[in-house]
Amino acid sequence: MVMMKKKIMVLSLVLLFIISLSHMEGVESQGVNSRLYLRCDRKCQIKCNPGLEVEAHLR
Repeated sequence: MVMMKKKIMVLSLVLLFIISLSHMEGVESQGVNSRLYLRCDRKCQIKCNPGLEVEAHLR
């Protein structure tokens, strides 16, 4: 009976560890995607409206 409780405890800890690792990877990928999106958006602004870039530097 005690051995069974230990097995269940170890399995639940391993499961929690795996879930927390998968959540960390999701958070990291969101940060990369948002950074990539901002970079792409900025490049598009420069290409589509280069006058805006010059005005921003003059201010």
